[in-house]
Order: sequence, then C-alpha cells, then structure tokens
Amino acid sequence: MASQTQDIANQIETLGSRLMLLSHRLRNGSSLESQRTEILDATAQVNAALEGPVDDVREMFNHFAKAVSIRLFIKWGAFTALPPIGQDISIDDLARKVGVDSGLLVRYAYVLGAAKIFNRCGDRLSHTPRSLSLAATPRMAQFFFDEMLPPILASPAYFDKYGPKAPTCRKNSLFSFGHGKPGVSVPQVINSSPERMANYVEAMKMMDRTYPFLAPYDLSWAADVAKETDRAVVVVDVGGGSGHSLKEIVKATRGLSMERCVLQDLPKIVEAAKRVKDQDLEGLKFVGVDFTAGRPVDGALVYYMRRMLHDYSDEACVGILRNVREAMAPDSRLLVVEQVMGEPPSLSATASNIFMTSLSGKERTLENIRDITARAGLGVVKAHWAAGGEAAIIECAKAM
Repeated sequence: MASQTQDIANQIETLGSRLMLLSHRLRNGSSLESQRTEILDATAQVNAALEGPVDDVREMFNHFAKAVSIRLFIKWGAFTALPPIGQDISIDDLARKVGVDSGLLVRYAYVLGAAKIFNRCGDRLSHTPRSLSLAATPRMAQFFFDEMLPPILASPAYFDKYGPKAPTCRKNSLFSFGHGKPGVSVPQVINSSPERMANYVEAMKMMDRTYPFLAPYDLSWAADVAKETDRAVVVVDVGGGSGHSLKEIVKATRGLSMERCVLQDLPKIVEAAKRVKDQDLEGLKFVGVDFTAGRPVDGALVYYMRRMLHDYSDEACVGILRNVREAMAPDSRLLVVEQVMGEPPSLSATASNIFMTSLSGKERTLENIRDITARAGLGVVKAHWAAGGEAAIIECAKAM
C-alpha cells in the first residue's frame, strides 16, 4: 500500500510539473484553444491516478445522470427560464415558471449544480457560461442524447445479432438498428422529421468548428501555378456541401478566385446550394456527381476532402480515393482534412470513434490513413497539424 501511495505521489508530482508548463505557455501568449486538449488530458491523468474500478462504474452512472438532466432541462425550457447572468431564481419559482413539479425538478437541478453546469446556492440557481450556452444552442445536446444514445445502448444487441465485427454497411448501421430501422440508411432516419434534421445540422455545425479549413496549409503555391499556366481549375471541393469550406479557402489564399474553384457533391445537394444564390460563391462551378461512384473534374491542382472519409469504412474510402486519383494530374495534390488519432489517442478522439462506428465509419490514425491512401495509389506527402487538437490536413500525391 505504501508503494502504491508513493507511485501516486510521483504521478501527481509529474503531472503538477506538466500543468505548470502549460500555465507558463498560457502566460506567455499561447491561446487557450491551442493548449486546451493537453490541459484536459493532464487533468484526466490526475483523476486516473486516483480512481479505481468502483469509480469507473460510478463515473459511468454520473455521466448518464448528467446527460438526462441536461436533456430534461432543455425539454422543459428550464435553461432559458433562468434569469440573466448575475441574477438567481429559487427552484420553486423556476418549477412554476416552466410548469414542472418542484419535487421532480429539484432532483435534476441538484445533478446539474453538482456538475457545475449552473450555480446552485441552497435553493437558488443562477447561470454560468456553460448553462448559457445550453440555453442558446441546445440542439447539439439534443442530437447526441436523442440520436446517438439509442445506438450506444443497442450495441450489445446489435453485435449479438450481426456478430462482433466492425460495421461497414451504411444501410445496416448500428445507428439505424438502434432506432428500430434496420436496413434504412442514416440520412433517411435523420430526415424522418424536421426536428431531427434541424438538430443534426446544428450539431454538425458546432463540431465543424473544431476542424481547420486550410491553416496551417499554405495553398498560395497553387494560385501561383495557375497564374503561370492555363489550368482552368485550381481547387475541387469533393463532397463540398453548401460551399462554406471553399469560401474560407478563397478568403485565406492570395490570388485564388472563386471562378477557379469547383464544388462537387450529390446532384440534389448541389442544386440546393445553387438555389441559395450566395454572393460569396459567385463564379463557382457546381458539378453534381456522387463521389462514391464517379470521379471528380479532371486535372485540378488541388482536390479537397473535409470531414468526409471518417463517414466510411476502409474499403469504401479506398474506392472514393481511387476515383480522385484517376482525376488527378501528375502535379495534383489531395488535401484530406480529418481528425487523426494520436498514440495514445485522447478520450474525445476515442469517443468520436465510437460515434462514427455507429454510422459504419471510423476515426483513423495517421498509419490508417497511409494504408487506405496507399491502397488507392496515393502517397502521404505530409501531415499538417492544426493547433491545439488532433485534426490535421493530410497532403497526398499520386504514388509513382
């Protein structure tokens, strides 16, 4: 026991030194966002040094309690009913305001107070930045509770039925199974109601903010080459959706105009993007092609795929990447923007991997990405890492 205590003391001392270093970086100008993942990882290691098996089970239960409390407070409008920051309200008054029994509301309020989601002092509740965020943008929390929790809970039954192997079929996904819709694609399930679709869109927007568009990659070389040659197309955004990535790319790249860019996606998505008539996309060429079945525009300098490959199995990704390779010229580059799991990966990256498993996709390590690109006849030139996270822009070229 004395030896175990000494080991824990040594771990705490090491982690203390690490936290001091992170504190020093922040005081010397590093942004909180760039250090956030490492700070969270360090504090998680402190917990891991102290916790045992019973704590693991208790933590699982605590997370479920917090999740359902957040979801019910959103459902009842209790977050939005809290007074402005700096003011407080009694639990009884809040219960009357939202039409919920006080004896019921208090149980969930205690959970959220203990989790520091909002402030609780006796029977008085007041906002924190966290509860304000849930009041202002509740749809992401709704999406993960309503849409992602059922597949997680259904996982044992799914693997009993189909065997303990990684899901790869997008029409027989764990997500669809968990929602009682086996054989139905994920988009069809999500599109089954306007509320579900709205929650999905908002959740994806918020997750999108954690991925780079272009930085730290410098695309100015492509704009320079385009000036000196007759290359009509500089950038093709494969699976580009509404064009928001291309707007950021053009804005960040000196000498690149929207007229030298192409957005490729499913015909119905392309048509929807064109109907918006976004002035920032004026001059953009739209091409309606299913990237899983057809190749993009030939001969562009840069092909760009952002937050897309993790939706698909390895075999499907190899097919998609082969389509791109066939369109590439010898000097073309493919830029793949994805979360890249480190070794060891962070807890958030591994949790995201479970999320993608339910959609028959997966998060990947850099070696996983090297494998699928090599099988498609491509080679990884360099991984350009974004600051403060596990996202990267993977630069690829045709393998010779």
